[in-house]
Amino acid sequence: MQDVIKQLCEEYTDLSEDEMQVVRMMAGTLQPLANLEAADIFIDCPCKEGDAIVVAEAKPEEVPSSYKNSVVGMLAKAENEPAVARTFNLGIATKYMKARTQEDNYTIQSVEPIKYNSRVIGVLIREKRITEET
Repeated sequence: MQDVIKQLCEEYTDLSEDEMQVVRMMAGTLQPLANLEAADIFIDCPCKEGDAIVVAEAKPEEVPSSYKNSVVGMLAKAENEPAVARTFNLGIATKYMKARTQEDNYTIQSVEPIKYNSRVIGVLIREKRITEET
């Protein structure tokens, strides 16, 4: 996973080596978080061209994921994921906002900024599936 993060960050972002290291360290915590929250957990980093790129993910082990396939390396477009765009733009958390996934399903996202020296270098995303009970 670490090599994939470095490769994606070098290709799509303007993150420094130190910033990439922070993202890689955070990625190491995703699986326990996914299990704890019974949710899909992602890290997106800002692209040079706008939008964001998914650099890491973890699927919960005890409940179904919202995703059939991996979305690492896919773009997160602002129009589909307004919580991600809001957190990148404002540098603050965004809670419980509806999003459309790369697989064209709907989830509820909560997003926390990942900062390094006060710069938002990525976002930590928690997604819960929208079900009939939700």
